[in-house]
Amino acid sequence: MNMSRCLSCVAFLLAVASVRAGNKLEERLRTAIVDRVAFQDARLEDVLSFFRTHGRKLTGDKEPVNIVLLGSERATRDMTLTMEMDSIPLYEALRYTSQACGLTMTVEPNAVVFTSPAREAMSVDVRVTPAKEAHQYTVEFQFKANGDVLSAPRMVTLAGQEAKIQIGTDDSPGIVGTALITEHADGGGTAHTTLRQFDERGKLKLSVVQDISIGPPAGE
Repeated sequence: MNMSRCLSCVAFLLAVASVRAGNKLEERLRTAIVDRVAFQDARLEDVLSFFRTHGRKLTGDKEPVNIVLLGSERATRDMTLTMEMDSIPLYEALRYTSQACGLTMTVEPNAVVFTSPAREAMSVDVRVTPAKEAHQYTVEFQFKANGDVLSAPRMVTLAGQEAKIQIGTDDSPGIVGTALITEHADGGGTAHTTLRQFDERGKLKLSVVQDISIGPPAGE
């Protein structure tokens, strides 16, 4: 084996070790292979929806693959893509998508986040945990922007009923968040959450949609 080949093998092993040391979501994305991707003038939002829908099946995992697009500028969300790839890791397909749109892709522990340069300082953290009573869940929203942290009031909701929090007034809401929880037969569940931020004129500034896996209550 020549020296260049040896170095390539070492680099590959180091890359694998780095992934294993990192978050599990990135490892799932790197090992899941997409047989074929073919888009013709497809909107970015539709492309991400495709990866979001097929992510769970591609990774062979029960947990959803959350893909978040931070920023609600129509020019970004309506950007069109033409892509054709065969037998490519899901991670690479997402990375090429971000590059084609001039976005930054970050793989966080619970989601793949796409941000435009103007939105990189913004993030949303949503936590959903089973409450003490059966079929009840506690939902917490935390919004971070340019170093500032705003926590919405904690709310308790029943499975199957959409819960809503609002910061601001009815005429000028600053942040509106919703959560709809679906319980699974195995004792866990999925929370479909949305969070929208509005400016002082009521114009939408930020929209985030996440599907969050919920483990069964402690003791089950």
